[in-house]
Amino acid sequence: MPCSRIDDPEGSPPFDDEWEVAQAAGVDPHLYAAFRSLKRVMTLYRQLAFTVFEGAGVHPGQAACLFIVASTPGLSQRELADRLHVSPPTVTAMLQKMERAGFVERRPDAADQRLMRIWPTDQGREAARALGEVFADHMKTMFDGFTEEEMTTFVELMERLGENVAQWLPLWRAEKRSAGNEE
Repeated sequence: MPCSRIDDPEGSPPFDDEWEVAQAAGVDPHLYAAFRSLKRVMTLYRQLAFTVFEGAGVHPGQAACLFIVASTPGLSQRELADRLHVSPPTVTAMLQKMERAGFVERRPDAADQRLMRIWPTDQGREAARALGEVFADHMKTMFDGFTEEEMTTFVELMERLGENVAQWLPLWRAEKRSAGNEE
């Protein structure tokens, strides 16, 4: 959506119930329009991913895990959690489901039996290959009609956005923990 829509309060989103809340909090209309656009794309992509990956019997989060395990066999669960940017208990639950589905197996480390290493099964490698093709189609579809210059600009903007979130995420997490400890 072009930003010119933000000047049309009678128009369709971004002017909606959320806009009323954002406006009351002093949010600039351009900022809200950008956030609303990002949120819409994230929601649509999530719906697409769930629909497509469900047909393969894999949750979208498991697909990312499967790609990593297939391309880097033998990672520890902690290394995998770090690569996925999730907690170790989240990886444990994910791996249990993927193990039951026959995509991965956990084996003790040869040097340290307490450490579990993650390996793809033949079924997991094949699923990763097939899902990789689907993922490539997603990318082509999402960016259809973008010029190379637009893609470069998009990447630069998304990198800046990612850095902003990465900078504040630890502070928000600390604030959440602090608030939880006060109750």
